[in-house]
Amino acid sequence: MGDRKKKKMSTEEIHGLTYNMVTHALWILFMVVFALVIVYGAKKAYDFGYAVFSTKDRAVRGSEVTISILEGSSVMTVGKQLEANGYLDNYYVFWAQSVLFDYEVKPGVYTFNSKSSSRALLELFDKGPETADE
Repeated sequence: MGDRKKKKMSTEEIHGLTYNMVTHALWILFMVVFALVIVYGAKKAYDFGYAVFSTKDRAVRGSEVTISILEGSSVMTVGKQLEANGYLDNYYVFWAQSVLFDYEVKPGVYTFNSKSSSRALLELFDKGPETADE
């Protein structure tokens, strides 16, 4: 047969080969994790954007609710309180809608259906209590 001799690898060559393999494996792992983070972030951004521009009512059983908004309350404060009581799904969406669509929250007593969308609530609060009942 042939006169082929197997060349023995030196310790430095083995270390170099191992280093290259580990480096490439870590690089691939990093890229996979990075891609997953991008996909997750894109999905969260899409869901948030969809919620901001959606006018659908919430999928909960509706009941009449009466609340009082105090003088000097900010949109963020009102949104946090509405979310804490279960009348909003996300107070950041409520705040973003107020900024994008130029809504304000005026003080007064309001009655609304608990399944109303955040946008519908902002429209109600922006009109003020005098015109909200008409």
